[in-house]
Amino acid sequence: MDGELDDVGIYAKVLSQTEIRDMASQTDGASQADGAASDPDLILFWDFNDGYNGGVVPNKGRAGTNYDLLMGQLPK
Repeated sequence: MDGELDDVGIYAKVLSQTEIRDMASQTDGASQADGAASDPDLILFWDFNDGYNGGVVPNKGRAGTNYDLLMGQLPK
């Protein structure tokens, strides 16, 4: 992939086209991150909004911090 990622989420159910369209078209300033902790179907969620944070992107979904992302280069 050549580009940037923002707001990556993994759900415990299949989302309908309507649900995806509604999330993508939110114009009220809300984001998926705003409801991440309260959505029971959102298992893993990374919003990449916490700055460098030691190279760790916290999981804000219900699976918890055992699934934080470690960013950076792997040793060769």
